[in-house]
Amino acid sequence: MDSNGAEKDHIYLKALENLGEAYAKTKKPQDAITAYNKLLDQDVENREFNSARYQLGTLHFDAGRIREAQQVWEPLKKDSNPFWYNLAQEKLKESEWKDNYKKYIERIPAMSGMTQ
Repeated sequence: MDSNGAEKDHIYLKALENLGEAYAKTKKPQDAITAYNKLLDQDVENREFNSARYQLGTLHFDAGRIREAQQVWEPLKKDSNPFWYNLAQEKLKESEWKDNYKKYIERIPAMSGMTQ
């Protein structure tokens, strides 16, 4: 592919990324997911688009689709710069903590009826 074709491809990929961001900011998560998926379906291994991968995972995460988020975020592990992967892992740890805390809180009423 000549440099002009590569430049057009890059412009297209950046447009998809920008479209995903715009949809996410205007509270249209399904449209944002579609745009980010189109971007990442282009076999993008470019580190430049790791933020889009993170954002796609975040959209799934915020919708309660934790497994989908994990799958989207998994390729971030391979990057030499762990920033986006670490950010994703923090979200997952926070979610796990909240789940455990919720289970604990839900047990308190049952424990209050115990005799001393």
